Amino acid sequence: AIYKINGKNSNSFEAIKYFNKNAGVSRISKLLRFFKKTKTDEINALYSESCYKYFSNAKPTIGAIKFLKKLKSKNIKIKLIILSGGEENEIKNFLSYNNISLIFNGILASEKGKYEHLIESNAEQNDVFIGDSANDLRVAIKYNMYFIQLCDYQSDKSAPKLLAYDKMYKFGNFSDLLNNLW
Repeated sequence: AIYKINGKNSNSFEAIKYFNKNAGVSRISKLLRFFKKTKTDEINALYSESCYKYFSNAKPTIGAIKFLKKLKSKNIKIKLIILSGGEENEIKNFLSYNNISLIFNGILASEKGKYEHLIESNAEQNDVFIGDSANDLRVAIKYNMYFIQLCDYQSDKSAPKLLAYDKMYKFGNFSDLLNNLW
């Protein structure tokens, strides 16, 4: 989308590099570092169109649905909230397509940063943040909450490099997590 709107040049290349390195951060805020608002809107519209097509056919990661249903069955009062740098309408589309919308109590998406969402939603330090990016881990550490890193699907460019955080646990995917909890 960046190349189509801005062309193949050094600014586009740097934007894409930054974009890939900073998974978990709102795409609008990433794009605004490199482009004016009008160009950012054009890039985002084209990128959103691609995401919509992709998420209309995508399936949840290995073991995700089984893990989430098991978690809900163990504790009816548990709140499962999606915290994402993605666009809310794309996430809703994915959840709807996969018939899992009712599992979640809310979606906190790209209109704000993840840390701001945690503050406004009154998240607690005993809450668990499941993520895959360095940004996700930074937010969990800043908020002093538990972090579960899922490694199988993360990008090497944005994966957490920190080796030790006393509230951090690593698993390949949701099946691995499920098998280690129950």
